[in-house]
Amino acid sequence: MWAIRGFSIALAVIIVLAFGTVFYSAYVDYRGISNDASNPAFHSVVRTMDGNSETVAVNLTVPNQGLYALQVSVACPEPDVAAGVSCQHASVTVPAGQTRTLEFRITVANLARFESSLSQQINGSVSIEIMPFASVSLNYDLGSLVEATTQA
Repeated sequence: MWAIRGFSIALAVIIVLAFGTVFYSAYVDYRGISNDASNPAFHSVVRTMDGNSETVAVNLTVPNQGLYALQVSVACPEPDVAAGVSCQHASVTVPAGQTRTLEFRITVANLARFESSLSQQINGSVSIEIMPFASVSLNYDLGSLVEATTQA
């Protein structure tokens, strides 16, 4: 009877510690990324025009101040082939306490066709995973990276 009670207490302590470290790691990762997001050194966008096409290269610095490895990936799950839009999937794994750079590219083969499309959206998704415990996926519009150049 005492052995079962002792085992139950030990198991409860281990579970609380495991969840506590995961939540702490998620908190410091979120704080580190959100603080750096407003810093211009955190990201860079380089636009290259070639006739009627444009390539947008985005570099993001991903800090990991947490206790577990962090995997970040960016993708365009449904590129707009009709408008000549393609995206390069990018992924980076950042070990605990380190910083890595994530680089991805968006190519618009025909800017005139892209500008004339009804929706100048490029659907993108960002996946952030605290390995191997939890992950979050966010969807957003990457079209604004291209629109800023085409409207200038």
